Amino acid sequence: MSPLDYFMSQAHRLNVLTDPALLEEYFLLRVSRKVNHDGTFSLEKILYEAPPQLANSRVEVRYEPEWLANPARPVFLYQDGIKVGEARQVNFHDNAHVKRKGRGRPAKDPEERTPAPGAPVASISFTSLLAEEGED
Repeated sequence: MSPLDYFMSQAHRLNVLTDPALLEEYFLLRVSRKVNHDGTFSLEKILYEAPPQLANSRVEVRYEPEWLANPARPVFLYQDGIKVGEARQVNFHDNAHVKRKGRGRPAKDPEERTPAPGAPVASISFTSLLAEEGED
């Protein structure tokens, strides 16, 4: 059997991709990373920011090593072979000025904020102290 005849006999087993861009993603470098609780992960000593919904999960990062030199170039994130997003390098200057919702203290109930009439007040009023001092 000639090589061409053998190839044609096995042609039904070939998977043909219609989009050449998808073919490029199959040949990218692949590494597994754990996304931290703040949505970041490290890749070759460079900090990347992933979408917040991927926090505390494992992802497969696909990239070309040349992409790491360009901060504007994202890397691709996959879970179970499905693309779930892209991650970009953290811009520390912009990141330092982002408003974040902090944990803070839990809000008190409105009933706890206003004391009942005649109840002792847990705070010190300096004006009342000065008034009492003036009466003496």
